[in-house]
Amino acid sequence: MKKLLLILLSGLFLFSCNEEEPEEIQSGFDTFYDLHENDEGVLTFGMPVFIFKLFININNKDVEDAVDQIESIDLFINDEADDAFVKDLYKHFPIKTYKTLLNIKDKDTNIKFLVREKKEKADELIMIVNEKPDNTCVIMRIGGSFNVKSVEKMAEKIDISGIVKYR
Repeated sequence: MKKLLLILLSGLFLFSCNEEEPEEIQSGFDTFYDLHENDEGVLTFGMPVFIFKLFININNKDVEDAVDQIESIDLFINDEADDAFVKDLYKHFPIKTYKTLLNIKDKDTNIKFLVREKKEKADELIMIVNEKPDNTCVIMRIGGSFNVKSVEKMAEKIDISGIVKYR
């Protein structure tokens, strides 16, 4: 019994010494995704970064550097997004964790860009597009480690074919 107690205490001690930082809090996108990935009308997929690079025109060194900071791209699409779904969505992106970069309202469409910062860098960029008459909601997450300048340069210079530009 003493031997077992000694082994358990030793294990706990080693575990606590090994822990450098507290466990990272799961992102709002991840928790929302886990809750709703199997809902009716939902399509989800992750896009490898090299595929993303095939669809964009990189004609600038600053943009290339910013795109190189991307680690993951995930999409969540729901074509049956009722008011309860949208309300639940925004609960997963609290303003104390996610800052609003841009909010665009155009008739029945609401587009919101959010950022989660960590140690003076953005580690998650979120775009939420919500269309009321169609009950369509699209959420795109870009994960990585971005500084503010690189995000601004990417937004200014990047040319993605087929995307509607709001200016």
